Amino acid sequence: MLSARPFGAELEVMLPAFSANLPAGPDTHTRVAKFLRRQGIDAVSEYELGTNSRNFSNKTWLVKEDETLRTKGDLAEGTEIVSPILSGEADMKKLREVAQILKDAGFTTNGLTGFHVHHDVTDLDIDGWQRLMTNFVLAEPAFDRLVDEGRRLNNNSHALSTRQEPDIMPLIEHFDDEMTVSDICKQLFPGVRSNHDLKLNVDAFWKHGTAEFRQHQGTLCPDEIEHWVRLTQGFVDHASNSPELISVNTGITDPEEAWDEVTDERKSAQDRLLANLLSVAPAQTRQHFHQVAAANDDTRPELVRAARPLANSPQPVLRYAG
Repeated sequence: MLSARPFGAELEVMLPAFSANLPAGPDTHTRVAKFLRRQGIDAVSEYELGTNSRNFSNKTWLVKEDETLRTKGDLAEGTEIVSPILSGEADMKKLREVAQILKDAGFTTNGLTGFHVHHDVTDLDIDGWQRLMTNFVLAEPAFDRLVDEGRRLNNNSHALSTRQEPDIMPLIEHFDDEMTVSDICKQLFPGVRSNHDLKLNVDAFWKHGTAEFRQHQGTLCPDEIEHWVRLTQGFVDHASNSPELISVNTGITDPEEAWDEVTDERKSAQDRLLANLLSVAPAQTRQHFHQVAAANDDTRPELVRAARPLANSPQPVLRYAG
């Protein structure tokens, strides 16, 4: 079961090949919003919102432009569909329904698109923020085994690795109660031009009160969407509720000890790290991602050795923009 923690989703999609069949409208995004309304989904485009704000409620899905999905000059081939604030199993079913409607209508995803999930983090104190960020840095090699190649390591300029430093020392320096989330980010990730570009985007806190998980590739598969939401929500809940860090062994609360463990590149160690990451999720989600990791390992066995920091790694590949 999902916890009571609110969440939200951003579906980046490409238009169907026969987009001329979409309803008429002043722009692509309005046409998609009209299509969704015909399917029983309360949706509105940015254009419609600008002309009549009464179109928008706390249950409305927003269809908006995403400049990273433009591939032919000014012709918008893609769009971003942003959910309202969601909570609980009924809203999970609605998210699955929207994805299935888009998939059945011929909308697609590709290397340009991403699937982003926000989770409410207004309950986290300074210690909770430190655990959330530390846990992601520790578990990032395990997360990498769960996504497509273009979303791993430092391969995506819009979902950069959190391992920008050669060791974990910035993570375990003292955070005082006067520090803001921005202060913490500058201490942890000093080499990143914008914390929004990280796989775990905590800049979203200032605008939405959330932490955003940006790493997953674009998808309209309802099962993939559901399991990613459940895993990332469990990850946030763990940082909020438990002092235990996600590492190779259980019961670790010392970041230096955890770092020594997760930088062990042996497959046995990385498999235990993956298992401990997935332990924060329900059983069906654990099973799903073990299968995903096994399939990725078969094609890219070097993934299980991807634990080293990225201080000396090449600059991020820019061709992916999801």
